[in-house]
Amino acid sequence: MEKDSHYYVMYYLCLAAGFEPDTAYAISYSSQYVDDSMEGREKILLDQKSLPIGAFEAVRTAHNGFESAGTDVQEKIYYPFHFLPGLKGESFDQKMVTKAGEESDLFQKLVNEALKKKNDYRVGITLHVLADTYSHENFSGLWAWDNNARQVDYIPARKGAFINLLNKLKWLVMRKWFEAAPAVGHAQAYRFPDIPYQNWKYLCYRDDWHSVSNSFKFREGFMSLYESLILKYAKARKLAQRDEPGKVLEMVWAGIRTTGNLNKRCAYWRSVIKDYGKKFNLDIPEKHLRYGKEDWEKRVIRKLKKFGIFKTAKIMLKVPEPEFKKSDYYRFHEEALRHRLDVLEKINEYFSRIKKKKEPRLKKKHAETAIPPEYIKEIKEKRVFRQ
Repeated sequence: MEKDSHYYVMYYLCLAAGFEPDTAYAISYSSQYVDDSMEGREKILLDQKSLPIGAFEAVRTAHNGFESAGTDVQEKIYYPFHFLPGLKGESFDQKMVTKAGEESDLFQKLVNEALKKKNDYRVGITLHVLADTYSHENFSGLWAWDNNARQVDYIPARKGAFINLLNKLKWLVMRKWFEAAPAVGHAQAYRFPDIPYQNWKYLCYRDDWHSVSNSFKFREGFMSLYESLILKYAKARKLAQRDEPGKVLEMVWAGIRTTGNLNKRCAYWRSVIKDYGKKFNLDIPEKHLRYGKEDWEKRVIRKLKKFGIFKTAKIMLKVPEPEFKKSDYYRFHEEALRHRLDVLEKINEYFSRIKKKKEPRLKKKHAETAIPPEYIKEIKEKRVFRQ
């Protein structure tokens, strides 16, 4: 899914469930920021007087391009944040394929974990991961045959026949490039799995055609997350929902069927949120309507550069240290680290259990654990901020 789904739809669903705008903002920003947090190296942290006070390491939850071919990215980023393993099937590769919603053995466990934590940032991160199980269904975070997508094609959704024809011709040329990409995630299927209204198809490595209607999958996903996590989290905080599920479904369905590029879809949801604020007399700040991937970061830290061009291994606080530790930016990274550990441990617990069943098609090296023990140990010992 993309920004229109992970941020704007989640913001709307939080308002509908009864949350005030500031809480809806924290949850939905955390949801979208999972796709935008690409810093993952430890840096020296300077206070406002330029004195070193420790080391800060943001949690990287997304990647760029061909980095996905590395096992480090697959195990630390893809499995916990974007391609949650469904743990179904016979072979190891099949078990790591993402399954939509309740089809995944981990779905309800992550919902329960988020509700137990009672943390806005953790709920937002969980919403991103579980929403992606619907759009990324039948793909995995592995470099595996299961992710081969050949002869990918789509049904144009624009009104102009000439524009549709040009776009189709353009795609037929582009398709060869994507078919040559590593079979990791849905790299070979371009952005088609993430576009709400898209109807598309592809030929998998078994030579079976998969025809996909995203609109029905997204509708099911949004309503499932609304009822299984957002509403339950609102009730745990003694909030009353503003709209009945039927009205929410109607609004969600209208948004999903809105065609156009990402900017147009985001603009649609901004207008929905504005109107919703007026309807229920909610004060929705302008910053909530314009998601910026560096908003949280820029409020509390400044990246230092040498000669104003080259990046350095230092960052400087814009606020006092106690305020930094209470900031949205800091608290998101704390919860992202905890979420990563929880998911990877749950995956290993599953493989430890099935080891006793001695499933014949599981490779020996994966019979006991899916995630290397040294990874788990490293994550357990890691801290976002070290003095």
